Amino acid sequence: MFVKLFKSLLIVGLIYSACCSADVKLPRLISDNMVLQRDAEITFWGWADPNEKVTVHLDGKLVGTVQSGAKRWSIVLKPQPAGTQHTIKITANNTITVTNVAFGEVWLASGQSNMVLPMEPVKERYPKDIAEANYPDIRYFTVLTVCSFKSPEADYPEVQWQVVNPESVMKFSATGFFFARELFQTYHIPVGIINASVGGSPVEAWMSEDALTPFPKPFAEAKLFQNDSHIQAIQNADNTRSDNWYADINARDAGLSDAWFKPEFNDQNWKPFSLPGF
Repeated sequence: MFVKLFKSLLIVGLIYSACCSADVKLPRLISDNMVLQRDAEITFWGWADPNEKVTVHLDGKLVGTVQSGAKRWSIVLKPQPAGTQHTIKITANNTITVTNVAFGEVWLASGQSNMVLPMEPVKERYPKDIAEANYPDIRYFTVLTVCSFKSPEADYPEVQWQVVNPESVMKFSATGFFFARELFQTYHIPVGIINASVGGSPVEAWMSEDALTPFPKPFAEAKLFQNDSHIQAIQNADNTRSDNWYADINARDAGLSDAWFKPEFNDQNWKPFSLPGF
């Protein structure tokens, strides 16, 4: 599933709490190489000391000055046409410069394993596409898989925007890459993909506590997962089940018991066969 992002830089509902820092600070999604939605107002924000004056410039031109409240500030960037090589400077107690900013098409890619699957496992199928993946105006941001059952996190894990090249594309969602390339080749403007996908995840895992309220069973389960001991018990049971499975497999593996892997193993009675085949 691909969802168009318009007025906010962040996935709705992820970020609420504030970071404790004397200097002005930006969320990781607002960083070098990011793509912002063209032709739409964008809420640009970060953290700072209470009542600290924060000034934002785009390509040297003043966007505006705001005063942070409760350690958080925000300012709205007016709609910008598609383009790249922009610079945004944020000045307060300190200065942060965000470089190689682009305005173009920004899409949220979400789903399960089909969306998670990166180009690396399919490199034998698409060697030419990978070798020719020099697209400085296609960028991606992959949200790492992190669970939080008690409250929203203050920021994303340690990730950043990546510019697509033959090396970086290997970690890009394969579906996301081909989708982004199609958009780029059609419209010839920068494309940004924010990939927030988790293989095998049910829709309930993506819903807020309020959204789960009308559904008693998943709501009760979500409440259980707010208990650390409950999570630990599940993890212990999973580890035990996995350990038992591997122990059983290894115990019944003829290749291990007969040591087929040893150079001195006598395989004269083995019949040759051709691959690919059965």
